[in-house]
Amino acid sequence: MARKKVMSEQEYLNRKGVGSSLSGVMDDRLRSVRQLRSTRGEDKFYRENQKAINSYHDKRSQAKREYKRLVSSGKVRPPSNAEKAWKTAHGLSENRAVQAARRVLAKHGVDWKTGKRIGTASGRGLWPTFHKGSTGSRGG
Repeated sequence: MARKKVMSEQEYLNRKGVGSSLSGVMDDRLRSVRQLRSTRGEDKFYRENQKAINSYHDKRSQAKREYKRLVSSGKVRPPSNAEKAWKTAHGLSENRAVQAARRVLAKHGVDWKTGKRIGTASGRGLWPTFHKGSTGSRGG
């Protein structure tokens, strides 16, 4: 039986090129503002931008539907809380979210560097151990 691919919705959207909730169309087009010199040009500029923004959001919505369909069909599964914490723990140590993820893993008896169990922990031991590229406890 093949393992299910572990991917969050945000990772899927990033792969499809629609990860940001803002399209960024206006940023690129405002650099050449010659159209904005007249009222007619300004109206055309905003109409074109609105079309581009709507198109981007349609693509983003379509990608979200695709992700939900993949999850429901079983080809992809969202990461568990343990997998999210383990991935977060590998960030920059100055980041508060990274520090919190490391504390949570330590509380549950998992070494954040290796993903292996460490001695006795105050947690209930419900979290799996990890290896680079592992799919965690629910890997099909």
